[in-house]
Amino acid sequence: MSSANQNDAMIPNSDNSIWHKRVRRLILYVVVLLVVFLAGLVPMWLKSRTYAHERDALQASLQVSKLQNMLANSAIDARRGEYEPARQ
Repeated sequence: MSSANQNDAMIPNSDNSIWHKRVRRLILYVVVLLVVFLAGLVPMWLKSRTYAHERDALQASLQVSKLQNMLANSAIDARRGEYEPARQ
């Protein structure tokens, strides 16, 4: 009887240890997946951020160029005597 009790006592431990191994394996897979995801995400995020800063700088430069172009067109219109288009 005592050997049967020992065998019964061993069975839940083996199930419990198998469950712990599966949980640890699952956690390991999740961590590896997260690391791989971040390894791909971080460089793309940095590149995107760099391009966004370049785009913002170019948009500001374009805005200045448009303003200079409008001012030059107004000056040319005023010299020609076309005051109404120059005023607008």
